[in-house]
Amino acid sequence: ENQWDILVTFEELKQDPSSRLAEICSLFGRNMTDETIEYAVAESSFGNMARMEEEYGLPKKHGANQDYVFMRSGNSDQGAEYFNEDDYRYLWREASELMRCYGYEVPVAV
Repeated sequence: ENQWDILVTFEELKQDPSSRLAEICSLFGRNMTDETIEYAVAESSFGNMARMEEEYGLPKKHGANQDYVFMRSGNSDQGAEYFNEDDYRYLWREASELMRCYGYEVPVAV
C-alpha cells in the first residue's frame, strides 16, 4: 500500500523552515532548488501571511466566526488564550499517543 506520512510540528517549522519544506517536497518526489525553497519560505513568512490576511481577509464560510484571526502572533504558546479545559481534554484524548511520540507533554489522565 502506498502511504506517505510526515509530521511537521510548528516548532520545527519555525526553527528550520527551509529544511522542513525541502523534506516535504522530497517526500512527494519534487526536488526543488535551494533558491525556490528560500523564495517559498520568504513569501510564506509570518509577516507576509499576516499582511495578506489583513489586506484580503479570510474566506467567508457559513457559520464561521467572521472576527476570527488566523495569523495571531506566530508564537507556539498561544493555545491557553483560545482553548478551555474541555478543548484540551478532547485533544489529549484523540491525539495523546502521537503527541507523546513527538515529545509533547500530555497529562497522565486524559
